[in-house]
Amino acid sequence: MHSSQKRSTFAALNHLNNDSMEMNKVFKDGLWSKEINVSDFVYTNITPYEGDASFLAGPTERTKKVWNECLKALEEERANNGVRSLDNVTVSTITSHKAGYIDRENELIVGLQTDELLRRAIKPYGGIKVVEKACHENGVEVDEKVKDIFTHYRKTHNDGVFDAYTEEIRSFRSLGFLTGLPDNYARGRIIGDYRRLALYGIDRLIEAKQEDLRNITSPMTDARIRLREEVAEQIKALKEIKEKERIKAENEAKRNLEKELHKQRMEELKQARRADPVYLAWISLGCSILAWITLVTGFLPIIFIPAALITGIKALKTSKKNVAIASIITTGVLVLILIAFGILGSILA
Repeated sequence: MHSSQKRSTFAALNHLNNDSMEMNKVFKDGLWSKEINVSDFVYTNITPYEGDASFLAGPTERTKKVWNECLKALEEERANNGVRSLDNVTVSTITSHKAGYIDRENELIVGLQTDELLRRAIKPYGGIKVVEKACHENGVEVDEKVKDIFTHYRKTHNDGVFDAYTEEIRSFRSLGFLTGLPDNYARGRIIGDYRRLALYGIDRLIEAKQEDLRNITSPMTDARIRLREEVAEQIKALKEIKEKERIKAENEAKRNLEKELHKQRMEELKQARRADPVYLAWISLGCSILAWITLVTGFLPIIFIPAALITGIKALKTSKKNVAIASIITTGVLVLILIAFGILGSILA
């Protein structure tokens, strides 16, 4: 791996860390540079730290805000008997759910198992009965289509385990003499090493697995056939992860585009208002109406009359010229009435 590749790898691996970190550090070459080997990467490049914890910093306001959202959701979950939300229709896979967020505007590290905070997903590949029981206990029933598929068409993990059990094992299991049997584990206990995704990237891992698959050849024993199938499944899973990232990137790009378009529309609206300040006509008309109301209630509309006339004159150059004219005329009539009252009062005096 070239230095530039290693630098970009490091940046991808640490882009969420503190800005003071060495973002362009070049790692030492080793076996990890020639093959997929996370352990060698760690051992070759590890730098022991023997200091104290004084370098640690407390949570930022952004982190506190996100965590407060989590605390609220956890409280709701506890109040709802341990399940805040449950998707009883969608079978959980790598690409089954849309991207989920806690607080989209404040999150730096993103990624939820489902499309909503603390929303439970169903995993019937482990066993449909386990899923049915869990859903029923939480007040919902598994979608009929899902139930039909995993009862009549798709063999589950539990089905396979029970097919393999002998009568003796079944008896001991029923009596409770044996615990921790495979059927109780539903989806299994496979631990993924996701560090390699950050270190090597999806494409490199797919290439490596495709090479593994090419090298698993005859004689086609049961073990080799099974190994080829498992490696093929690994390749499919990696491609699904890549597809998930593609979808997320597209959604993010779409969202950013919408935000940019909204920003542009608001700017265009502002410019339009500057070029054609129609609001002046409505302000003028409003002031004119208030002037009449003030006069009727027995007060002199000293403020509203000049406001109506000034804004009305300015609004004559806008597209709401007719509104401005109406405002100026009604205000002018009011002024004439006031003048007339003034003259009449002088004569009578």
